[in-house]
Amino acid sequence: MREILSALTQRKLIRLARKFYIPVGGKTEDLISRFLTSYAPIKMILENIENKDDLIIICKSLRISPLPRKRQDLEDLIYNKVIEGFPNNDLIECLGSKYQFIRNLAEGGQGKVLLARESITERVVAVKYSQLPEVASILQRELKILASLDHRNIERLYTFELVPKRPNLLFLVLEYCAGITISDSISQHNKQLNWEVKIAVFRQALDGLFYFHSNDIVHGDISSGNIILSPPNYKYDNWLLKYIDFGAARLGSEPITTTVKNERYSAPELRCGPPTLCSDVFSLSVVMTEFLGNFFLFDNEKQKNDFDFINNNVQKHIPEKYVNLLLQGLHPDPSIRVKNGRKLYDLWQKVINESDRILKIV
Repeated sequence: MREILSALTQRKLIRLARKFYIPVGGKTEDLISRFLTSYAPIKMILENIENKDDLIIICKSLRISPLPRKRQDLEDLIYNKVIEGFPNNDLIECLGSKYQFIRNLAEGGQGKVLLARESITERVVAVKYSQLPEVASILQRELKILASLDHRNIERLYTFELVPKRPNLLFLVLEYCAGITISDSISQHNKQLNWEVKIAVFRQALDGLFYFHSNDIVHGDISSGNIILSPPNYKYDNWLLKYIDFGAARLGSEPITTTVKNERYSAPELRCGPPTLCSDVFSLSVVMTEFLGNFFLFDNEKQKNDFDFINNNVQKHIPEKYVNLLLQGLHPDPSIRVKNGRKLYDLWQKVINESDRILKIV
C-alpha cells in the first residue's frame, strides 16, 4: 500500500487521511506510516481517491500498462497489483468466510503475514502462513511457543486455522501490533525523547526478555525490525512495546533446526553455533544501544568481534552512566557477556527504578 500513498502529493494525502479520521500532522512519511498502521482496506482507499488522474499516476508508479479508460478498471488493476502475494483463490475460499483480508504486512523466508479482520467479531488480526511444506514444522513450533506465552510485551496468539486436505498448510491468527518498529523510531522520532522516557521503553523490552527467558525460550531473531512500539502517537511513556516474529524461537533444550542470522543483530558466536539465551542478550543490547543512542551500531560482521570498536562507539553516543551496563550485554565473548534476560534485568534494575521515580515526578 505504500506504493499507492507515495504517489500522492502531501496535500492529497491529507485530504484522503481526513476521510479515514487519520491524524494529519507531521511530514509526508509520518502520514504514510499512520495509514499503514490504520485498518483502512485498500479498496476503500482507492474508492476515496477523488481524482481519476491520481489513479493514473499510481498506475504509472506501479508500472501498470496499458491503462484502461474507466475509473473502476483503474482501481481494479491497482488493487490486483498491490495484493499480489495474497493467498490464492482456494485458500481464500477456505478462510474467506471467517476473515476479510485487508493487505500484506510482511513477507520473509518463513512465510507471509496479512492484515485481516474477523468477519464475526470485526477484530483486526495478523494472519501468518506459508504454502511451503518445509516451513510447516517451523510454524508448528512457533504455534506451540506462542500458545505457552502470555505477557503484555509479547504478541498474542489468538487461534490457528487448518485447511482440509492441506496438512502442510497452517494459519496462525495473531494479535495485530499496530505501531512502528524500533528501527523506524530511530529514523523518525527518537531525537526529541529524554533519557528517562527511553529507559521506560527499554524496561518493557527487559520485561519481555525476562519473561520468555524464564520460560527457557530463546527468541533467536531479536532485531529492531522485530520489536514494535504501539499505538502510533508521540507519547513514548504511554507506548506499549511488543516482541513479534517467534519463527526462529525454540525451547533452550530443543535441538536446533533453523537459524536466522541477522548481520546487524546476531551474536558473533552464531557463525558456528545455535542461538542461545546469551545470544538473545547480545541482540537486545544492540537494539537498545541503537534506540537509546539514536544510531546504528554495526555495519559489518567484523565489527562485532572488536570490543574496542564497540566500546568507543557506545561511549560516543551514550551517556556515561549507561555505557558499562550496555557493554556487559555487548561483549563479543559469550563467556564474559551477561548470560540471560533475568541477569540483564537485574543489572539494569537500579537505573530503571531511578527513571520511574523521575517520570512520576514529571
